[in-house]
Amino acid sequence: WGLVNTVTGGLFQSNSLTESWFLEGLATHYEGQLGTHQGRPHSPVWKGFFESATQALGGDFHGGYLHPGHRRMDPFGGNYLTGSHFVGWLAERYGEDKLWRLVGAQGDSLLPPVAVTLRFRSVYGRTIGALFEEFTQELSRDLKPRQRPATQRVLSAQVGAFARLAASPADGAVATVDIGREEVVRLTVRERDGSLRLSRPLTQFLPGRRWISTHPLNMSGLSFTADGRFLYLLAADVDVLGSNLSRVWRVDAHSGEVERTWEGLTGMGGSVTPDGAAYVFVHVEGDTTNLVRLELASGERTPLTHFEGQHSLGPPAVAADGRIAFAQSTEQGWNLALRETDGTVRALTWDGHFNYAPRWLDDHRLVFVREHQGRWQAHVLDLSTGGEPLCLTDAPHLVMDVAPRGDDIVFLNREGFDFSLDSAPLLARARRLDRRVERENVRLERDALDNSRDL
Repeated sequence: WGLVNTVTGGLFQSNSLTESWFLEGLATHYEGQLGTHQGRPHSPVWKGFFESATQALGGDFHGGYLHPGHRRMDPFGGNYLTGSHFVGWLAERYGEDKLWRLVGAQGDSLLPPVAVTLRFRSVYGRTIGALFEEFTQELSRDLKPRQRPATQRVLSAQVGAFARLAASPADGAVATVDIGREEVVRLTVRERDGSLRLSRPLTQFLPGRRWISTHPLNMSGLSFTADGRFLYLLAADVDVLGSNLSRVWRVDAHSGEVERTWEGLTGMGGSVTPDGAAYVFVHVEGDTTNLVRLELASGERTPLTHFEGQHSLGPPAVAADGRIAFAQSTEQGWNLALRETDGTVRALTWDGHFNYAPRWLDDHRLVFVREHQGRWQAHVLDLSTGGEPLCLTDAPHLVMDVAPRGDDIVFLNREGFDFSLDSAPLLARARRLDRRVERENVRLERDALDNSRDL
């Protein structure tokens, strides 16, 4: 193959017949090298999934966790999730040059799929199995188990391998679209205390079905109307020819019946306006995304932002007065922005803490997820004071889809290889952090006074 590539100028990709975990792990690892805040290795979701799995296993992964078909590593796949961490460890421990020496050895070999582990031995002095065992031993040695804090309460211990969530501002009901490894996708609504209101399967098989794909990965923008009567969401689907399409669903929150859908959209959710008159979603066209308002009575669509070029937006949330909070990708990573009622857009955060998925707590506060000490945690931001976001949770590994319910918040908590449905007090941790900041400020003032006296 080296001769063929010399003559043809690169007909055969040197890494194409390496196992998937190395091929995809290498690509994902270097995806994280493209910029300070770019790529999956920087994502707290990526890190939280792997950290949770590591704690569940005590770091004792076996080679099967590198396989794309290992169900415990869904929805990302072991070749991507475990592979990227293993390749990253190889680069850190043995240097990047050896990664590329291995790639070169693969490309120059006569039979690239054969004797791959011997090429690892020639480059690293150890086989793949020995290297992976060293990797897992280091994971076990460095593991620092984390537990829920006493303030974090479990409403449901199991909501599947993956899920999406919304909470009703009217009665505190919680809706999830969830899937298990041995269960079909279900729409589940629980009362405020965690008791089951309804659970309906969403998978359809017979001809004439209204939709095809229902995986929670394809669901976004779950939101209740202000009266809690209806749940809205945007489902990414495929048509009969396999082309992408999206549709908005309106679901009766007490029966689980999908009453109506709006077709022909391209994008992701999304938030229903509190009065239930419209749905605001992220419209995708090429490399550009913008907020669009869909009038539910007429189907009319009105662009709300006018970004151009490569611009990525995250899910919006609509306030009672029409202001819209949303996430956008910036040079500093994901940050929150606010569209005022007059159409102007201003930044709410500007840092590298992966600010995402805002929801309105009241007319001047937002709850959202933000990286804190390397993990996605729930935060609250007071727009009226312009202060720093305050952390509300100390979940062990990962918080997703945080939603306010009056005096508490609910969220998806990653535990092991699955999610649980948890709640936490709205301001208990924030108040503790406030007091800690006050004590620190007092200490700094005292130190400054002492220093001035010394001078």
